[in-house]
Amino acid sequence: MTTEPRRVVITGGATGIGRACAQEMARNGDRVFVLNRDPKKTASVVTEIQNAGGLADGLQADVTDRASLAKAFDLVGRCDVLINSAGTMSQAPFESVTEEEFQRLLSVNLQGLFASCQLAVRAMPSGGRIVNISSRAALGGKGISHYGATKAAVNGLTRSLAIELLPRGITVNAVAPGFVDTPLSRSALTDSQFDAFVALQPMKRAGTPEDVAFAVAYFASERAGFVTGQCLYVDGGKSLPA
Repeated sequence: MTTEPRRVVITGGATGIGRACAQEMARNGDRVFVLNRDPKKTASVVTEIQNAGGLADGLQADVTDRASLAKAFDLVGRCDVLINSAGTMSQAPFESVTEEEFQRLLSVNLQGLFASCQLAVRAMPSGGRIVNISSRAALGGKGISHYGATKAAVNGLTRSLAIELLPRGITVNAVAPGFVDTPLSRSALTDSQFDAFVALQPMKRAGTPEDVAFAVAYFASERAGFVTGQCLYVDGGKSLPA
């Protein structure tokens, strides 16, 4: 008798942390569904996983477009694990943040995550897992008021969903990375800004997407069934008192 692999949906699964999560979950024997706006990047990670002997499917979807998200989740069917990795960021002094930029971050980081959770739980059985990618920025920081606000909201939503979905046997947790070397952080910062951030890290290096993926894989695992409503900071000690 064979057991069907778990179905794992990863938003923003074609790059950075999402890509590392897709690779790690596939290595663990799960069937991964990579949701992303860019079909070429999606096809790249799917092919990489399949060439390594894993199970992966790519679906084009934009978390800010509820219709495209709904279509993708309908194609997936049963969702055993949802990893919300889609996100965006920018850096600007508080007084310079425009309403449009704040809304752009909200629509991806919070509203898109909220919609993904709503769609996933419709077909999520008992024992299901939701893992949200938050950020150490939720604790506050200079030049990231708008970004940090969206991630603080993710932490609050994680706890509320954990309470509401507890009777259904679904756990909801968050992983909050510190400074991680991803295409997103590279695009948001100049080389000198990136190097300056690295110099501020207690371990004197940026985190890797794999550092985060290992933590996500724990929360998503069957062994984490007694853990819910938690936020794990994967930040190389940056959140520790000085």
